[in-house]
Amino acid sequence: MKKGFTLMEILFVLLVIALIISFAVPAIRSVRYDVYNAKAKAALRKLAEARRSYYQYTKGSDVAGGFSSSPEESVYGHVTCDNIAASGIPGARSVSDVGQLFACGFLDWKDFAGLPYSFVLCGTSRPIGSQPCIALGSNPPNVVYVGAMGDDNAGSKYKATTGYFMSVGQDMQVLDNQE
Repeated sequence: MKKGFTLMEILFVLLVIALIISFAVPAIRSVRYDVYNAKAKAALRKLAEARRSYYQYTKGSDVAGGFSSSPEESVYGHVTCDNIAASGIPGARSVSDVGQLFACGFLDWKDFAGLPYSFVLCGTSRPIGSQPCIALGSNPPNVVYVGAMGDDNAGSKYKATTGYFMSVGQDMQVLDNQE
């Protein structure tokens, strides 16, 4: 009576395992990109809400600009919160840096850390030059409030070169031009 496995049996089991792994890896990668996409949509909504809250807090001042996928504390750590509302003059400063949202506590940099996206706050009174700020929606078009584009680590579908972007309009609905 023989004990153990033959070389052919072991090779066959390894082949089956390799086939299973080759089918599982792309599915796992796809799920990871879907998780990034969902987190980016949540972060985008937080960014839109923070922008709106800052506008109300400062009695009419707006924030502009954008940031890359990981706005680390070191980037915005030197920014101090300008209490524009303390002057009592609405819109004492028409536009301030996006760092004010982090410095004044409207946003936490941890909500954006590690996301393979670049975020931009779209202007309403000045020319719009970046792709996520294109007006979306039906008739009338939804004015884009904030937008995000994927970088090279966002998956092939989500890269900026593919034209993928997501945005939040003034109606606070997340729009995705790929859905």
